[in-house]
Amino acid sequence: MKNDECTILRELIDGQGLEWPENPAERSDLKQQLDTMKDEGLVNVTYTSLGSSEDVENIAYVSVSLTPEGRLTGEDEC
Repeated sequence: MKNDECTILRELIDGQGLEWPENPAERSDLKQQLDTMKDEGLVNVTYTSLGSSEDVENIAYVSVSLTPEGRLTGEDEC
């Protein structure tokens, strides 16, 4: 498990939530990480866009929650 994934899981387990960055490059990196974690079954992610597409520039709100697998993985491996 990558260190960035552990950081995200720990923040969610601790109830801190995630901050959606202002910087488009940071947004793109975070979206890619979250999408990978979603594919691995660790988190549920919903993006709310202002525009007609889910380009990172248009995403206004991100909802992230842990799956039971994500919680166990975060507690055991991080």
